[in-house]
Parts: sequence; structure tokens; C-alpha cells
Amino acid sequence: MMVTETVRRKSASQFAVALRRFRKSKAGLVGLGMLVFMCVLAAIGPRIAPYNVNSNNLLLQGDTDIPPTWLKPPLFHDWVFPFGTTVGGLDVFSGVLVSLHVDIIIGVGAALFAMALAILVGLVSGFYGRVVDTVLMRVTELFIVFPALLFLLLLSRLLAGRLSGVETLLFYIIIIGVFSWATNARLIRGEVLRVKSLEFIESEKALGASTTRIVFRHILPNVLAQVVVLTSFTVATSILTEVALFFLGFGSGNILSLGEIMYLNFPYMDVEWWAELFPGLSVVILVLAFNLLGDGLSDALNPKLRE
Repeated sequence: MMVTETVRRKSASQFAVALRRFRKSKAGLVGLGMLVFMCVLAAIGPRIAPYNVNSNNLLLQGDTDIPPTWLKPPLFHDWVFPFGTTVGGLDVFSGVLVSLHVDIIIGVGAALFAMALAILVGLVSGFYGRVVDTVLMRVTELFIVFPALLFLLLLSRLLAGRLSGVETLLFYIIIIGVFSWATNARLIRGEVLRVKSLEFIESEKALGASTTRIVFRHILPNVLAQVVVLTSFTVATSILTEVALFFLGFGSGNILSLGEIMYLNFPYMDVEWWAELFPGLSVVILVLAFNLLGDGLSDALNPKLRE
């Protein structure tokens, strides 16, 4: 009981120290604030969006007298369409509000799926070593050098249009996650090798501790700090990948994302730049928020990296 209580106190103390470090990280706090703001918008966006994005043409929604100047963002006197509209009549402001949650769900879901694979491969490869390590690292290297974007484009074209809305979300989460785990698995493996070589792990083995106990009670908790940091960066990368797929025209057509809005208006970008600017800025803010948060978490959980 005393040993367990000591471990709990040590864990609590480490968490408190990490939290204090994070509070001192300006980048981390800014990233967290930006992320909270975007997540709140994503949560309430579909409810507060002024127009129905499922019907692109605003003329079909009762707005029978829309002056052409309203297609542009307002100057200071007219906020009916604050982000302007597309050629097809889609209110860009409503589109951004409704599509934010799609990008966040796919980005976070793909990152969690990728990190689950990375943790599994990294733990098994680093702990068992030898033949297991060799085989898993060769498979990992294959995924690293594989032309993932080309394969993602092909799968999107073949399957995405045949799925429902929820199935489409799961589809993009899985295919993006499958091609996002390899680099993280190598990094986790390296951390597992470092922890495995520490004296207290050797002592546990000498005392007859089981493999399960060593892995889940000692090695995994000691690599979680790196896992948390990597997850934040992986979310940012996954969002960029998803936006790229939709922007290139490989979206499903049954869900609206920021990339889809930019794709629909891209041929008219020279005259209706606002339909590209505001969704693009939303993507930049999302990705920047996760990257800044990752930097802050890295400073808090791995302070030696700053030195």
C-alpha cells in the first residue's frame, strides 16, 4: 500500500510540475485558446449558421432580391453575408461554421487511430527487439516511403461517393490514420528502447515481473509524454491531409468541409477570392492551434528538449 501511495504522489507531483511548465508556455496557451475557440464554433456552428448550406442557391431560400454587391464581403454597413458568397450562392460564413466540425472530427479521429497503431507497433518492436523489431521496422519503413497521397486519392475516388455521411467520416478517419502512424511508431520505439535500458526495468525483470506488468506499469507510462505531444502534431497533419483531399476534388460530396468549399469556388478565385480566403484562414488557425499546443506540451512534458 505504501509503495502504491508513493507512486500516486509521484505521478501527481509530475503532473503538477508539467502543468506549471505549460502555464509558462506562451505558445501553448495561445494554441489552447485558439483551439477552444475553434471547437466552440464547431460545436455551435450548425445551430447558428444563418443559411442552410445543403441548398447552395440562396435564391431558393426566400432571398429573392439579393443585390450583386452582397456577393462580396461587406465593407462596414452590410453584414448579411459577412464572408460573402460563392458563385453557386453558398453563404461562405455559414459554410465555414457548418464544416468546421467535419475537419476537426476527421483530424482528431485519424490522429487517434494513427497513434493507436503507432503505440502498438512501437511498444512491441522496442520491447521484444530482434526478429520482431526487424520485421516491424521494415513494414514501418514501407509505409513511410509509400506514396500515400496517391493511394488516398485513388481510394477516395473509388469509395467515398458510395458512402453515407457517417460512413464517409469513418472512411476518411481510417484511410488517413492508416498512412499517418509510421513515423510516430519509430519515435515511440526509440523512447521504448531508452526506457527499457533503465536500471529499474532490469530490476523488475530480475524480480520476475511479467511482461504485461513491465510494459503497462512502467514502459507505457514513461512514453505517454511523447505520445501526447505527437498526437497534437498528428491532428494538425491529418487536418491538412483531409483538406488537401477535398480541395483536389476527391471529397465525397455528401459532407461539407473547408476543403470542399475551396474546391467548389477555385475556378472563380480570381474574381471571388473571399470564398478561398476565409475557409483557408480557418484551416490555418486550426492547424496553427494544434501545432502551438504541441509546442507547449513539448515544453511542459519534455523540458530537456529546449536546452
